[in-house]
Amino acid sequence: MLSHQQKKLTIQTGNNFVFINPQDIIFLTRKNRKTVISTLQGSTYALNEPLVKLEQHLNSETFFRCHKGYIVNVDMVTEFSPWGNKTYLVKLLHTEETALATLEKAKEFRNKYCF
Repeated sequence: MLSHQQKKLTIQTGNNFVFINPQDIIFLTRKNRKTVISTLQGSTYALNEPLVKLEQHLNSETFFRCHKGYIVNVDMVTEFSPWGNKTYLVKLLHTEETALATLEKAKEFRNKYCF
C-alpha cells in the first residue's frame, strides 16, 4: 500500500484521468475561479477543487500555503523578494511564474524550512 505522501494526484480531463506525482508539482494557484496546477513537465491543469481541499491531501513537509491563493512545493522555492507592502514574490525553479507570500508566511517559511 502506498503511503500518504506517495499517492498520486488524479485529475479528470474529459474521459481521461491524468496522474501527477506530487514531487512533480511546482505550485498550485487560483485563476479564473479554478485551481491551476503547474508541473515540472511544463503542463498546467485547471480543476474545480478549492485549494484548501487539495492542501489537505498534500504533504505539509513538502507543500506550503504561502498565500491564500498559492501553495508551493518547498523544494522549488529559490527566493523571496519584497513586493508591495507586507508581500513577497516567491521565485520558483523550472518556471518564470512567481507566487505571492505574505510577510507572516515568509517568516513561517524561513522558520520551518530554513536554517
